[in-house]
Amino acid sequence: MNCEDSSYRDSDQWEELIIKYLPHLEKFSLELSEDMDDYYSPPVYIKEPIQFNSLFWIDRQMRVNITIDYEFNKYSIQPLKKRWYEDTQDKIINSSTGHSQSNRLILHDIPYNKSYEVLIDKIYHVLFISQIYHVEIPYDKVFIGLLIQILGALPQLISLKLHSLSINKPRKLSSKEIDILSSIKNTSQIKYVYLQKMIKIEDIDFLMKLCPSMVYLKINYANKINVEIFVRNILKKIDCELNKHLRLLCFHIPTVDDEMVKQLENMINSKNLLVNYTIQRAYEHIYLQWK
Repeated sequence: MNCEDSSYRDSDQWEELIIKYLPHLEKFSLELSEDMDDYYSPPVYIKEPIQFNSLFWIDRQMRVNITIDYEFNKYSIQPLKKRWYEDTQDKIINSSTGHSQSNRLILHDIPYNKSYEVLIDKIYHVLFISQIYHVEIPYDKVFIGLLIQILGALPQLISLKLHSLSINKPRKLSSKEIDILSSIKNTSQIKYVYLQKMIKIEDIDFLMKLCPSMVYLKINYANKINVEIFVRNILKKIDCELNKHLRLLCFHIPTVDDEMVKQLENMINSKNLLVNYTIQRAYEHIYLQWK
């Protein structure tokens, strides 16, 4: 459905229609697409942002998802599905977010050249319509300069999910990106970070600097890492108060076994890296939590 007619995005109108004509409706989902040919101009319907956060929609567990694709912005309102940051297996941190802070943006349209203004303009266009609290970038080796610009445009983010990072290519950080990075480090609200593929340990160093309020860090694939060195590096940064909020670390090791977990526990104890902590193995994942 094309969303040039703003009435399609009016949650109050949908609520009234369902209550009046479809009181026994069990399933509801809505998908809207927006042609981005004219994305440079602010939308004419910005007075009616996508809401769907009244008690009516909360009771039905509906969430807003937005996707920036190559030619269209896609807006969907769908039933609640558990997200990665809500499946922590922990008892220490509260990884749930309120319904009013559940709007998610997925970025499929990543530019290949050095100019990222088009994508950033598309993000600002989306913000005219809906605030964004979660972002996912399923793109291989996204350049950190672009990531910095994306986060600079989305100051209300709570969670960040990435496929993988490129630290040095295609270029060094620009002066503008360095300024944004400096500002982000003082204002970032990102608590939950998921890196699907770690290429180098420097990827984690960068994310810890970028997201100093991070509480939960998940790494799905850590390529040929020394687990003890990896964990020690992270915990030492916490000890230096670079990431004093971090409380939960989850990483995927295909070869993990009980002996590896025991060795890791012995290393933590011998180096006095943590005192009040738990370490658990769940299939091929290790969960390390502390207070």
